[in-house]
Formats: sequence, C-alpha cells, structure tokens
Amino acid sequence: MDKHKYSSAERLNSGFATRLRSLLDGPEDTKKLAAYLGCSPQAVSLFRSGTSFPKTENLIRIAEYFDCSIDYLVGLSDTKKVNESNKAVRQYTGLSEKAVDCLHSLNKEDREIVNRIIENELFPLIIKTHIRFAVNAIKNAIKHKIPLTGGKTITKVNGVSRMVLSPVDESEYYLSQASKGLASILSDIVKEHQKEG
Repeated sequence: MDKHKYSSAERLNSGFATRLRSLLDGPEDTKKLAAYLGCSPQAVSLFRSGTSFPKTENLIRIAEYFDCSIDYLVGLSDTKKVNESNKAVRQYTGLSEKAVDCLHSLNKEDREIVNRIIENELFPLIIKTHIRFAVNAIKNAIKHKIPLTGGKTITKVNGVSRMVLSPVDESEYYLSQASKGLASILSDIVKEHQKEG
C-alpha cells in the first residue's frame, strides 16, 4: 500500500490499524508484540497508526500472537477466530457468519423449535412467496421511486376495478400471510408435543 496515496485519517481508520489499536492495551503490549515480531516498538506504533502495514509473514505472526484470524485482524470479520464448523455450515447453507452464530447461540429447546419450523413443508412456501414478495414490494418501490405509503387506490384495468396497495401496505399484507403460515406451523408443533407427552 502506498502510504502517500491515502490521507492520514484514512490510514488511521483502516481496518487493520483500528483492529490493532483495539487489541493493544498500551505501551507495554506494544513492546511485547514488538519483541514477539523481532522488530522495534516504533514499527508496531507505525502499524497502529496505519502509517505502515506489516509484511505478510508479520501479519500471520500478529494473528498468531492475538490468537485470531487474519480476516478479523484486518477488519474483514467481526469473529475473532475462524470456527471450522461454522465455516462449513456457511459454505453448505449460504447463511452468513452472523446467522450461523445466532442459530448456534440458541438453547437446545429453541433449536428444536427452529428445526421443526424449517422441516415443516409450509416453511419453504412462506419464504419463497410471502416473505420474498414483502421484500420485493419495498425493493421495487425504491427502485422505481414509488412512494412507499399512500394507502389503497382503485384503478380500472380493462373495465375491472382493482384495488392497488401502497408498497408498505402490500409488504404488510405478505408479512401477515407469513405470520399466519408460521402460526400454522407452530400449531402443528404444539400438537406433536401433546402427542409425545
């Protein structure tokens, strides 16, 4: 990276410099890291300020020192350490790191509920129709600069009156349909629990 190409504020706020500052508590930590890397504390201070960027081998050693991933160290991820299981799940499902972490944080009972919801035959229909339509109503309105609110209007198409909803009303309609679908799934889960217990 050519240090003259970026302003001092851009260098100071780079992902790596920002993350390094958050990991180093003070001058003593700077000295310890410098000793670990075999460089001067001034060199580490230049990394902290974004004035200088470490060579690849030092970047790897800094990640080892802090027991974190390089993605975390340079600000590309907020997860400090790569969890190989999480990574495999993300690659298989296409879910984000945050979504996988959220699912993993659920307790056993809540995960069982999520499993039953996803396994239900209505679930894909709810996602593919109601939720997708709700999101698309808003996206299309923004794309075509249509006012998001405005209530219902009546238009005539080929002599037939049709009610046209505002994008927000349309989105709310589809989300209410999704809620009804989820309520139906949850009702099935309750019935299954009653049979089991």
